[in-house]
Parts: sequence; structure tokens; C-alpha cells
Amino acid sequence: MKARSLSVIYFFMAIYSFTQLYFYFDDLDFTTELFKSLIILLTVIIAIVMVGSYISFYITKKRRYINRK
Repeated sequence: MKARSLSVIYFFMAIYSFTQLYFYFDDLDFTTELFKSLIILLTVIIAIVMVGSYISFYITKKRRYINRK
């Protein structure tokens, strides 16, 4: 369970760093829409991977509990 809480902390740190990059490059003139959409896409992909790992973790945990009975 400790590893899960650490992964949540890393997830929020990744979102924070992506938003900082987004606002940093937003102030500069040479920013394109492609780079902005790439940052948003990376954040969404990380969120989907995290949610998928949590769902698969709880499904396997529930199966083990049911099989134990």
C-alpha cells in the first residue's frame, strides 16, 4: 500500500510539472498549439494509466478475497 501512495504523489508531481511547463511556454511567443496539446495529451495518458492500474489492482484483490472464501 505504501507504493500506491507514493505513485499517487508522483502522479500529482507530474501533473504539476506539466502545468508549469504549459504556463511557462504559454508566456513565450514561439509556442505552438501542437506543444500545448502534447502536454495535455501526456497528462491525460498518465491519468488513464494510473486509473487503469488502480482498477486492475482492486479487481485482482477482490478475486483473491473471493477465492479465499
